[in-house]
Amino acid sequence: MNWSNLDMDEEPAMLAPEACENCFFYKAARSRKHGFCQANPPQFTHVDGDSGFPRFFFPVVSPHAWCGKWEEGDEDAGDKG
Repeated sequence: MNWSNLDMDEEPAMLAPEACENCFFYKAARSRKHGFCQANPPQFTHVDGDSGFPRFFFPVVSPHAWCGKWEEGDEDAGDKG
């Protein structure tokens, strides 16, 4: 099953334990239909026209999505060298 293509309004019959909603870096939005991945630095999106300040946001992800942070061996990545 491809977890990244699920409809955010639909609850899947089987949730992957490696889903974003179970990740330390996932922060749910107020609507709880999506969230933000804070595993990497925020991304530059635009310069605010009124204030002139740059705007940064964390990537929006589905709570049922999956990323490479869950791949086997990542916990040992720091031991390589």
